[in-house]
Parts: sequence; structure tokens; C-alpha cells
Amino acid sequence: NGLMIRGNDVGFAVNELVRQISDLALAQVGQADSNLLRLKKTSFISNLSLLDETFRLAKVVKRPILIIIDEMDAFSGSAGSMEVNTTILERAKEKDRQVLLYHILDRVASRESSLSFVGITSHSATATLLEKRVKSRAEGTSKTIFVTPFDSYETLTQLLLQKFDGVERLKSTLAKWLRIDNEAKEKEVRQISQVFQRNCNAGKDLRWFVRVLAVALSLYREDLRISLQEDKAPDQRLVQFQPKYMLEALAIMGASATGCEDASFLTNPRIQILKDLSGPQVAVLLAGRRILSREAGKEIPQPLTLHRMLSDYTTYKGNSNCYSPRLFRRAFTQIVEMDVLRPSFDHSGGGPLQYEYGGSFAEMDATSISRMPLHVPYELDIELTRAIKGNLLDCSTALQDWGMKENS
Repeated sequence: NGLMIRGNDVGFAVNELVRQISDLALAQVGQADSNLLRLKKTSFISNLSLLDETFRLAKVVKRPILIIIDEMDAFSGSAGSMEVNTTILERAKEKDRQVLLYHILDRVASRESSLSFVGITSHSATATLLEKRVKSRAEGTSKTIFVTPFDSYETLTQLLLQKFDGVERLKSTLAKWLRIDNEAKEKEVRQISQVFQRNCNAGKDLRWFVRVLAVALSLYREDLRISLQEDKAPDQRLVQFQPKYMLEALAIMGASATGCEDASFLTNPRIQILKDLSGPQVAVLLAGRRILSREAGKEIPQPLTLHRMLSDYTTYKGNSNCYSPRLFRRAFTQIVEMDVLRPSFDHSGGGPLQYEYGGSFAEMDATSISRMPLHVPYELDIELTRAIKGNLLDCSTALQDWGMKENS
């Protein structure tokens, strides 16, 4: 019947499912079944048992049911959507959502069921982060459909510019900045095109580029608001949309506007942070680099997690820079606090600045921390590899050589 249910309260979601499905089913069943359902509403302790009953009534009258969950990663309570400061109560609710998801998939897997389920997510690793029992119910009966909105940089720019239809002046400006053969005199304009092309070739999705534009416009809007409040002549209050907003937005989203041969590379504040990392912190970052390099060519990349980095680090056999798992985990916590690694809360419930990290691990259990998907706000080929080859990192040559390899 096309009605929407909010998913933040799993109890409400179950009750609303029951109400909607029972309205469909009871339209064609006898009064006895109707009375039975009302009785069960008052006598069943478990909402899931009541949901079972409505599924049964729908089956009797041969009513097909399609359940769609948008932002499935957020609804299911997977580690990909878990906020760092999540309370114990919220984690319990997230567990209940996984139970409901398991319950629905269990009915979908039944041959006699008329129930179908569609999960929509922008986080490619959602399926890998679900509980084992949930994944087991989807095996053999599910199909994953990947939507790739663009296959080239030209297609990407067309999609981005379409979002500015009706704002022709801004659309024309962005078209000049993003063109593939950009030969503008301004260095900043050339950098915008180069960074966009580099990240397109690196496999960034459409959502990432849209967030860059959203951040740039947010920065521009703030400057415009401040300018309009100043005591200036009307013609002096208008602030133009300049390349600096795009470059700052790219930096916020983890992209670098500095090339390998740029003379300012060594004085870049982002590179200075890498130079200040301790040995254990470098080991964590290099383990992450190895994993991301291996995943780059895969159709379905697995998320970067602390658990995977720690497992990969066990393959390092050098005589120096050998650290215990406890020290490795402590170094991981430190570089997250330093913003060298960030929790990747990648679902549409976040805002354009959702990669900003300002939380704490204080209320997270060890399992959640080890399974939390991570985002590296450094470009592996431009910044990290250059730092390794230039011996800028505080570690042994053996660890550097290990970090440059994809496999031991």
C-alpha cells in the first residue's frame, strides 16, 4: 500500500508492519480470523509472533508482500552506521533491528512465502557487516545489484552539473573548473580539475563528489552571510564563488591538491602530520595502505577495519618496528584522535561534513571498535606513497618495504 514507516523505533516499525499487513489480509478473511488477530494483539508478548500471524493471514488470502528498507546499514545497526558515542540503550535497539531483519529474511527464504524484501544502501560493505545469522538467511535466496551511475569522468561531470539546472551562472562556472582539458591560467582552477579526475580514477563514488560540492557551497554560504551583515555598500557585500571554496572542500573530504612533484609538498601541513607519527602509528597506517591497495581492484571491496589491519600486521617479519597487539591497538586509537584515520559513517543520514570525527571510544566495546569501517583521509598514491619513498616516516626500511607491498 506504499506507506512509509520510520525505522528509528523498532517496536513502532513492527507494530506498523502488523497494522498495514493485517489491513490488507483482513479485507478478505472471515470475522473469526479477525477476532483471532485482535485476541493475539492482546495476548502475544512478542511483537514478532504477532507479525508471524499477519504473515500467515496474508498467505491464506494469497496477498504478496514487498518490504523495502532504505538506508539498510543504518536500520540494521551494523558497525558501518554505529555512532562512536552510541549509548547502551541505543545499541540494544540496533540489535533488535537485526533480529527483525533476521525474522523477515527467514520468512523470505521459505518456499511457501509470498514475502519479498529489498534492502537499499549506499555503503558497499553493509552485507559483510551484518550478523552471521542474518547473512545465513540471505544466502542462496538473495541477489546483489550494484548501481554505477557513471563510467567515465565526462559522465561524472554531466551528472554533477545537472544538479545545478536553473542556476546557470554557477553551473557555467563549475563546468569551466571541471573540464577534462582544463588549461586555465589560474593554478587553483587547474588543481580542481586534476583532483576531481584523480579521485574519479581512484574509484570514488558519486556521493563523495556531491559531498565535495555541498561542503564548498556551505563554506561559500557562510562567507556570504557574514559579508551581508557587514557595514558595506550593497555592491561590495556580494561574495563571488571562488576556487578556494572547492579546494578547501576537497581537503575536508580527504583529497589532496598537492602533486608529487609540487615544491610545496614537504611543507604541506598534512604531510607534516605524517612525519610526526610514531613507529607504532606508522605501522597501523601502512597496514591500512596494504589492505586498501589490495581492495582497489575488487568489484566488491571489503571495509578497512582495525581487525583486518592487526591481522595483516602479523605478516610483517622485520627485526625492528615489531609491536604487540596491545600497542598496535593503542596506536590505532591515537591516530584516529589525530584524524589520520576516521570512522566511515557512510549512509545518507549523515551530512556533507559527516567525515569529521569528534567523538570518543569511551563507550564502545572492543568488538565494535575492531569491526568499525574506516576512512583514510590521505591519497595513497599521491601523499602516503611519496612520504614512504622520501623516507619521511619514522620507521625502519624493512617496515617501509613491507608497507609498499600488497602482499608479503
